[in-house]
Amino acid sequence: MELKENQIYAKDSILKRTYISQKGVLIEVRGMNPDGTVVAGRLILPEERIELPTDYILTVVEEKKKLEVNKIYQGNVLEVLKTFPDESIDMSICSPPYWGLRAYGTNPQIWDGDKNCDHIWGDDLESAGSRSSDSNSSSFQKECKGSINRDKRPKSNFCNKCGSWRGELGSEPIFDLFVKHLCDIFYEVKRILKKEGSCWVNLGDSYGGSWGNYGAREGKQRDKISKSLDRKGALPSDFKPGMASLTGKCLCQIPSRFSIEMINRGWILRNEINWWKRSCMPSSVKDRFTVDFEKIFFFTKNNKTILWKNMQHGQWVKEKPNFFGEENIDYYIDDKGKKKTYWKGFSYYFEQQLENITEATIKRNKYPHSGGGPYAMGRKRKPGEFGKAKGRNMRTTWDITTKGFRGAHFATYPEDLCVTPILAGCPEGGVVLDPFMGSGTTGVVAKKLGRNYVGIELNETYIKMAEERIEKEKK
Repeated sequence: MELKENQIYAKDSILKRTYISQKGVLIEVRGMNPDGTVVAGRLILPEERIELPTDYILTVVEEKKKLEVNKIYQGNVLEVLKTFPDESIDMSICSPPYWGLRAYGTNPQIWDGDKNCDHIWGDDLESAGSRSSDSNSSSFQKECKGSINRDKRPKSNFCNKCGSWRGELGSEPIFDLFVKHLCDIFYEVKRILKKEGSCWVNLGDSYGGSWGNYGAREGKQRDKISKSLDRKGALPSDFKPGMASLTGKCLCQIPSRFSIEMINRGWILRNEINWWKRSCMPSSVKDRFTVDFEKIFFFTKNNKTILWKNMQHGQWVKEKPNFFGEENIDYYIDDKGKKKTYWKGFSYYFEQQLENITEATIKRNKYPHSGGGPYAMGRKRKPGEFGKAKGRNMRTTWDITTKGFRGAHFATYPEDLCVTPILAGCPEGGVVLDPFMGSGTTGVVAKKLGRNYVGIELNETYIKMAEERIEKEKK
């Protein structure tokens, strides 16, 4: 059997100088062809035996399970994502835990390091603690059902042997580590996202110096962290924390750091959206302004044309169409008698979303426009010409009111925040992933809009809450 190059899988036990007979098992093949060329292949073995040259090393890989939709999976988000098949979802939208806001009542997870290490955990580290959104005031946290007092939050530790960190996502002792963990998660999201898919992430910011002397010049917490990070092998060699440059009361710029690291890892950032929270929580601060917005990032993974849309009829196709096949279906004749196709190529799925045209825009209708196309420099629009439009392209500041949820979960985002991304980024009948499902808002909106959902959640209580909420919406 011919082996394809540059397709690598690696996991589990190694077998040498042998053949394998297991139906439907993925294997990795590494070795050399008779002509000396290196081979790295991925195979799915059929029923019959396959005998390979003796200089090959075979690694048996657990077969990926078929993705079940309209289901919430329980477990560590990174580990659960690894069980999902490649390119199986149409879009992802989520609001991950913000750094230092609160604990979620789950058992600490182990991040990074050596999975086979017999860990010896070091000193307890205080949990991170302040978000830039003014909903993090102490009075508000006391009202939040399920919120855990900062003094009672579980501690985190670094392993003295391999450098693994044990704790909840969002309670990392330094924000650099939090950003790394988030981007590790979205690395797996990128793998299971279809080429034409998109990823939307809502993320708030935090302030430095608000806990445990992080960002301060001295302090026991700082000493503990430095001791852990200075140890050889504590973190990957290419990981460089920026804690030394952070001063107390300084905005950490976590959303910006996250988006830059996502770009460094191959994501394409299409928009940075401002969610304006008109009804944000009042703030007691006296030395800065009240923060009333959060960021939403719109990422894609592909920049080559792989889809075509008929702009007249709304049809999407994956095979390149005949641009001038049938008049009034594929093309039209313009005022100059030239054929103009209705088809437009896209590198990812995106349904343009429109907003109402403002009165100011309508008043400008009578003046010449400096743009291109039918509104070229110096040409006045015909009466009512602009008024034929159904709306203008949606802007990147979204005025969405926060809404409460009568449940035990205290970090829900409003349903309206999900509507536009899902309509824009997921076709009807497609699959929407929320790797931080929480109270199930994404699932509720997905079903309302005729899409399927897949959720991941660590906390069993939240899963039951989300399932009940989604089931209630169905009825």
